[in-house]
Amino acid sequence: MVQMGFGHVGIFDARYSRSIWEVKGEIEFQGEVRLGHGTRISVGEKGTLVFSAGVDITAETAIVCQRKISFGEGTLISWDNLIMDTDFHHVIKNDEIINPPAEIHIGKHVWIGCRCTILKGSVIADKTIVAAGSLIAKKFTRGNVIIGGISAKVLTDEVEWMA
Repeated sequence: MVQMGFGHVGIFDARYSRSIWEVKGEIEFQGEVRLGHGTRISVGEKGTLVFSAGVDITAETAIVCQRKISFGEGTLISWDNLIMDTDFHHVIKNDEIINPPAEIHIGKHVWIGCRCTILKGSVIADKTIVAAGSLIAKKFTRGNVIIGGISAKVLTDEVEWMA
């Protein structure tokens, strides 16, 4: 089951929070997924967006997928995040595009704090916590860590979280 428009985050008004569903490519739901008020999803013609079971997105998150974005099982995403695998505009050097879209993979049981930006090519390992306000623009392959900052780095390790 996919549930859209749930949750009550006191800092936004659900009456004015608009969700957007623009899908020209593919979306795969691998189980129960909840998408909060104001979730905006755009999947381009060549894009594939994959939600594993138990993914829970609070309010006001935007996902822009032109290539592939995948969310692992049990991932929790707080409010007002931006996740996009494209720059939208091409940068050309010697007649070649040097900034193509790149896949994003978010592992299992990841907790993403509010107001994070996750950009193309990013990987977030299983059981990772992403601190609020972070910019993720690279691969984090070690799990059970807290990552955060602009640009993000590992802040501490050997951690776990529970909802």
